[in-house]
Amino acid sequence: METPETRLDYEQVFQRACNNVVGVWCGLEDALTGRTASFLDSLKDWNLDTGRTVPDAKYVFWGAGMTSVLRPSLLAACVLAGAPSCTTQDNSRQMFATASALTKLSSSVEATTLFRNPAANLTDSELLRLATASDPELLRPFEPFTVRVRRHEQGVVLLVCQPNGGAALLEDASCTARLDRHHWRDDPGARCEFT
Repeated sequence: METPETRLDYEQVFQRACNNVVGVWCGLEDALTGRTASFLDSLKDWNLDTGRTVPDAKYVFWGAGMTSVLRPSLLAACVLAGAPSCTTQDNSRQMFATASALTKLSSSVEATTLFRNPAANLTDSELLRLATASDPELLRPFEPFTVRVRRHEQGVVLLVCQPNGGAALLEDASCTARLDRHHWRDDPGARCEFT
């Protein structure tokens, strides 16, 4: 299907529409529960039957140029299809932010193991503290989690799990630029073990 940005298959279009619908409802929930009203400032007057803004007839979720296949009735379909809830979206934001922080932490731990040659018998937490001694803020995003470290010849692998070694959430090998595994999304409930 053609979209304003690029050509996407139906499943991608449907998921994007669902995420947009959930985003609007989460913004409304935030405003109604008093968390923040900033969303209301950006909300435009739009026709719920057509999904278009009233003054200029632009699609609210997709911008100009989107074909008429996207209708507000998607809300019901999204809910029935299991679109993410506001809580899930908040969790996703936290996990993506934590994933970004993990790549930085992995680099710091790798540099420590390569250039400072720490003792092999250091615990994971001792190695993490040593690696972040010059910048302790690198550990702050991981305070609510368990972080495990595996050393190998090519670098290190860090595994972030729920507290007390619960389910695996994120896994990053320092030798790659991108985060390697989003267990929380791709394999929910996976054991806190290196892959």
